[in-house]
Amino acid sequence: MTPAEIDCALPWGRERITLYWGEVPIGDGLEPIVIRKGQVRQLLPDGRLGPASARAYYEVCANPKVFELVDAHTGMAVRRA
Repeated sequence: MTPAEIDCALPWGRERITLYWGEVPIGDGLEPIVIRKGQVRQLLPDGRLGPASARAYYEVCANPKVFELVDAHTGMAVRRA
């Protein structure tokens, strides 16, 4: 998988995120995949989000806008089915 570091607006503010993109075998072909690496945040009692922890999680991104974001920031088109 190829990493891409991108500045993004998130619910808690702008942040530099890491997206990993590539292709995975599905059936008889290959399908594009984008995975976002994020940091776990605590939900505070008043409903706000707490600071990022050192613990990472990985999110499979299915929104076509994420594919467009990778395309725009890497100059390498993520193939879509």
